[in-house]
Amino acid sequence: MMVHARALVAAAAAAAVAVAVTLLVASPAPVAAQQRPREFDFTDPDCCPAPTVGPSPKPSKLTRLPRLTFRGARPGDTICGDVVIKGGAVPKDDLMLLTDVTGSMGSAIATVRAEMAALMDARGTVSDTRFGVASYRDESEFGFRLNQPLTANRVAVQAAVDSPDLNAAGGGDALEANLVALHALATDASVGWSPGARRLVAWFGDVPGHEPSCPAPGVRHTRSSVLAALRAARISVIGVSLAGGLDRPFGPAAGNSWGSCTPPSGGDAIAVGQGTSLTDGTGGVMAKLVPGTGTEVAALLGIIDALELEITSSLNDCAGVFTTAFTPALPAIVAAGESLTLNQCVTVDKAACDIVKAGSLFFTCNLEVLATGALFSVRPIALTGLKC
Repeated sequence: MMVHARALVAAAAAAAVAVAVTLLVASPAPVAAQQRPREFDFTDPDCCPAPTVGPSPKPSKLTRLPRLTFRGARPGDTICGDVVIKGGAVPKDDLMLLTDVTGSMGSAIATVRAEMAALMDARGTVSDTRFGVASYRDESEFGFRLNQPLTANRVAVQAAVDSPDLNAAGGGDALEANLVALHALATDASVGWSPGARRLVAWFGDVPGHEPSCPAPGVRHTRSSVLAALRAARISVIGVSLAGGLDRPFGPAAGNSWGSCTPPSGGDAIAVGQGTSLTDGTGGVMAKLVPGTGTEVAALLGIIDALELEITSSLNDCAGVFTTAFTPALPAIVAAGESLTLNQCVTVDKAACDIVKAGSLFFTCNLEVLATGALFSVRPIALTGLKC
């Protein structure tokens, strides 16, 4: 689904009082979760004006909530408290830039090089963000290269972006090693994803990948297998698709697959929408851009904080002493510009008497709320004088 400029402007104005989330004139405006756009077609003037850098959204910090304390409690006793979650930025992000570095990508790579410092500065005002850089060409050259693991060292990131390793060259046939590279980002421990951050891949490209791609015996990458790996690693993908090429279909041809696939692919057609299947399926967004306009970084900035947030929760070091219930039930979705009041109820579990010595002077642990995997809030829970 695509959005239109008039609707974007109206929705943004209505949400401005609640929270600032847009970095672009045409960036995704706050919409209801069930209406969240999955694609922004900046090549269509009726959809979205050319993206331009605008004001930064409101910074996001870890929320530390008041303690919930049980005194002289018995199993079954319950205490509740609220936390307000605003859609948009999260306290901590890991942002991996993944780009096709074949010959057709020269203009896009030049834009990223020129604006990388501004990108890091902009994200740094919003959240605690680490950056990384990875690239791919055709499987015949290299299917995946980790140019810079995720790091807070901005000098190292800029050096990786400026390196000749990111020069646009080669590429072999029309299709590339997209699926190989995305699978590697989801499964290679050396990438360095943080356990407490939202995990984002900003994927720049202009053609889909070989499908299936079988770079080694017993390995068969398809859009569905790569999607499963990305989900398991809780990675959200933002596609920056030049001329919509990441979704381009290819008719039946022997070169559509790569490697010795078992079973053989038979030169099957590559269905339309390979890229969008991976952005949609991971809670990301696809942006379709006009090549050569230098808007790749501006589009990326605007989209990041327009992503909806998936709210989940966990008990940390509570050892089965407590159980929780939430209203509304989790997981819940919060769209950019919206807010959610989450009622957290904590109950002393009947197992507490077996775990904590009756009459124990003090037991404490934490109730955590996560926003798309990023630690959003921490609430201590304390128990004194348990009665069994």
